[in-house]
Order: sequence, then structure tokens, then C-alpha cells
Amino acid sequence: MVLKLSFQSWDQIDWSLVERTVKSYRYGIFLGTKSGDLKRVNYLQNRVLHSKSVLLWAIRRVTLINKGRKTSGIDRFSISKDSDRFALFEKICLKGIRSFKPLPVKRIYILKSNGKLRPLGIPVIIDRVIQDVTRIALEPQWEAKFEHCSYGFRPARSCHDAMIRVYKTFSRKRKTFILEGDISGCFDNISHDALLSRLEDFPGKDLVAGWLKAGYMSEGKYFDTLVGTPQGGIISPLLANIALHGMEEALGIQYTKLGSIVAKCPYTLVRYADDFVVLCTSLAYAEQAKQILSVYLAKMGLVLSPEKTFITAGFTGFDFLGWNFRLFVDKHKRSGLVTLVRPSVKSIQIVKEKMRTIWRSAVGTPIASKIRDLNSIIIGWANYHRYVNSGQIFRALDHFNYLQAVRFARRQHPMKSWSWLVSRYFTKVGLDRWCFYDNTLKLVLKKFRTHKILRFLPIKYGFAPDDESLAPYFESRKRKNLYDKFKSVKSMLFMLESQSTLCPVCGETLAPDVDNLIPPDLHVHHLVSRSVGGKNTFSNLMVLHSECHRFAHRKKLSRIMLITSLKKALLRSNLPSYVLVKFKWGNINRSVKDKTSDVADVLDV
Repeated sequence: MVLKLSFQSWDQIDWSLVERTVKSYRYGIFLGTKSGDLKRVNYLQNRVLHSKSVLLWAIRRVTLINKGRKTSGIDRFSISKDSDRFALFEKICLKGIRSFKPLPVKRIYILKSNGKLRPLGIPVIIDRVIQDVTRIALEPQWEAKFEHCSYGFRPARSCHDAMIRVYKTFSRKRKTFILEGDISGCFDNISHDALLSRLEDFPGKDLVAGWLKAGYMSEGKYFDTLVGTPQGGIISPLLANIALHGMEEALGIQYTKLGSIVAKCPYTLVRYADDFVVLCTSLAYAEQAKQILSVYLAKMGLVLSPEKTFITAGFTGFDFLGWNFRLFVDKHKRSGLVTLVRPSVKSIQIVKEKMRTIWRSAVGTPIASKIRDLNSIIIGWANYHRYVNSGQIFRALDHFNYLQAVRFARRQHPMKSWSWLVSRYFTKVGLDRWCFYDNTLKLVLKKFRTHKILRFLPIKYGFAPDDESLAPYFESRKRKNLYDKFKSVKSMLFMLESQSTLCPVCGETLAPDVDNLIPPDLHVHHLVSRSVGGKNTFSNLMVLHSECHRFAHRKKLSRIMLITSLKKALLRSNLPSYVLVKFKWGNINRSVKDKTSDVADVLDV
């Protein structure tokens, strides 16, 4: 059997068309579920499971975008070449996704913060691809059903949305008794029968059952999986959310049309994966909530962890998702109380230990590589905690790094004077005289306090990215989060604004697919290579996805090709006219809107 395709290699694929096809399927499944048209939902899900566009999208995600793309399963097979990706696509198309029997996952263990080991299951590449296809078919249906309290492993939702929800509820000073809940071994103990019964008439139910029963290999031995979903699989987080769906309903929580909980309800539930908090109006209600949820979770084969489930009062404070929420007395406030959200003590201790380890290993080694490692930790930690009351803690961590830098300098050069050490390792940046740097590469150590405290805008009640009518809202939200991510890197921010956060090669947004504030791997590309006289000026630089950057070099895309492609991507977008004015490579006339494709058309492939 020979496949009849409009393209004959990976480079000839029109990714903008693939993306539109995938989104149209997701929109249709979501709207069908909302309207109650289950017959159409099942029809579209069947189409997704056999769609070539969805399969291409899944292969691209698994082998190019995901962080674990280079990790192999029990077959020790991974994909790094475009020819191998296209060969995998042809293989699955010819045989069909149901012809591949799920293989056992490779069991590995990672160390948890409490010293225990967490098991991870790594599927083979083909299983990961088919899981992603199944996820695309199943996720929109459940996004139309999921409760508003769920924030973990869902599109367009993040830890910061959960934080804002807890903060706003806690700030009203009414629900000041908190049930901190943690489900013991959530992924490992979910009942297969209870989970599959929730999938009802889903066409890929047999595929899900196969992955659940596939077993795992550990130290060369095979083990059956009678319960649980393997942590590490692409579809596992979605299955866990399906299993935990209904906790709000069990507590009797109801919402008004505007998205606020009705006044008579004594509970507010906020869940991120298997961690959750229930804010209650009294201690008795907190105890009652614990009993209700214990009974509900038992139906899915789950139990609350006795070590991590307890009830606390607002003035004592509680930790959730790396932050500490606590009520303080403030006589200047009308209510006499103020709610503060700050990084938890445990989070501060962890980041200090990471930085201390790097500083200790820096003695006797080139300092530039250590500065890069420290900068990566500083930027990531500061970006995560910049939406809470972190100013004082940022300054304390900067002082910690200063003391570590002085200790390093004295140990590196024990016979040198203080003035020599200062001139060798410290420089002035702006008004700050004490910036640690490498005087060879002029690489400066970042500071926590350069990350300004920002306000996070949470997702609105009832909004989902699979609702086509809300596409402009989520696009603007993704752009804002990407701008916030690079707010302290003005050069990157300027380039992103000039491109309106669009990649000139694929025409897709440079912002992440989900609002987890972790952008995709972005590279800066020289339109005219520096080897032939190109300069490090903004007119010669563009931001690309990492895989698009490799494609641009492999195909030797010229400056004119990339600028033309970016113009077409901007014209196809729904961006307002005032955004297009920022384009710095010429003028854009929306009246002559071009509907043609992107780089593939320019290359004439």
C-alpha cells in the first residue's frame, strides 16, 4: 500500500494548515460536548484518531518540542532526524494506530524532596505519539466538563491561577480554616475500572485500557499494573484529572452566573493535580469536608495521605504550591487583617541549597559556566515568585549570593587583597556597584530584585481555550505572559514586540501553548550571518523556535524569505493595526492581505 500525500518529506509540511486542522477538531469536540450533541462528539473523536494532521502534530510535539524527546523507552529508540520522523509518520499511517500493541513502560525512580523515591514510567516513542493523538481527541470533551477549581495539567491554567483563587478567597476573611489535602500515591492507585467507566463511549477507550494494563519493566523484569496510571506518559495527567473530577460536586459547591461561589456555601476548593486545599468557614466544616472527600476518593481507589492532610487556621498559615498564605493583624486596614502570600520557607531553603552547591563547586573552575548555571536558577525562581509579596525575600537572596561570591573570591585567591578581589570580580551595572561578573567574558550574575513584582491576571470563570469565540482572549493572555517572562531582558522584549510574538518560519506564536509561564525553547537568529558581515543589531535579528531555527539554517533561508514570511504571518493574524505599526522591516498594508502559506510557499516546495 502506498500513501498518497501532498508532501514527500518532513520539510514540505505546511504546519500552519496542520495547526488549523487540529484546532478545528478541538473546537468541534468542545462545542459538541457543551451543546450535548454526543453523536457528533464521537464522530469527531473518531476522525481525530485517524487524522494525518493530528498524527503529524503529535509526532512533532513528542519528538521536537517535549523536554523528554531524547529519552527512550524499553526499546532504546529515540528520534533526532527529520527523515526518521517522516518514516514514523508513514509507518503509523500504513498500519493504523490500533495495530500497535502497547509496550510496557520503562520504570525509573527520581528522588522527592522528602527523601522518598517517585516512580516514573517512560513509554516508547510510538506509544507516546499515539497517546498524544488520543489526548487531542479526549481533552476537549473533558475541558467542557471540568470544574473551575481544577488548575493542574490543563490548557491555559497554571499554578498562578490557583494562587490568585486562594488569595482572593482568603482575603475576604470569611473562610479562615483550611483543609490541606494530599492524595497518597494518586497516579499509582487509581482504579482502572472506575476510570474507564468515566470514559463512557469514547472511541479510544480500548487504547486507554491497553496503556493502563501494559505493565512496566524494572531492572530487566516485567511487572503487571493492576491499578494506577504511569507517571511520565503524555495522557496520564489528563486521566488523573478525569479520575479526580467531581470533588466540587461532592462538597456541594455551586457558582453564580458571574463565577463566584454562592454565599451560603461554606467551602471553596482549589486543586492542582493531586494537591488541594479546601477553605472553610469553621473548624467543624473543615472536619466534615475531610470526611466527604475521603468517601468520594475511595470510589476511585484513592485515600488521603495522613502525613500531608491536616487542618490549619488562617493565622497559622499554610503552604500551597511553593507559597505561604497567612493572615496578619494590621490596624491600618478596615477589617484589621491583611493577607500576605510569600515564597514558603521550604522553597527558599531549596533554592539556597541549589545556589550554595554551585558556589561550592566553583572554586578552581572557570567561573563563567557557574554564572550561567546560577542565572538559570535565579531567572526561573524569580519569574515563578514575582507575582506574590517577594520583594524582601528577593533582596535577602541577593545578599546571600553576595556573601557566597565574597567567600568564593577569597578561597579562589587567598593571597590577594580585598581591593584586588573587588576589581577582579565586581563591576557596576546602572546604580548597582556590587554586581559579580566574569571579567573575561563580561558575563554578569543576575539579581533577584531586578525582577519587578507584577500582578497576575487569572483566567476568567467558564473560559476555555477550546472555545473558538475566546481565541483572541487567550492569544492576548499568552502574549502578556511571554512579555512578563522577558520583562527584565529588554533586548528580547523589543524583538518579541517587533514580531508580535510570531515565528517567521512556522507562523505560529512564540508564546507557550499553555499558560504555565514556561515559554518554548527560543533562539535568536541572524538574518545575515555574522560570518559574512552580519551585525548584532535589531534589524538583523529575529526570534525563532529552536526547531525553526535549525530548519532556517538547514534550508539556508535568506533575509528576504524570513521577512516576507513574517509579513504574511502578521497579515493572516487577527492582530490590531496598531500592533502592525511596530514591524521594523518595512510597511504592512492590510488591504492587500495575502492568504498564501509561509516559508513553504517561499521555498516553492
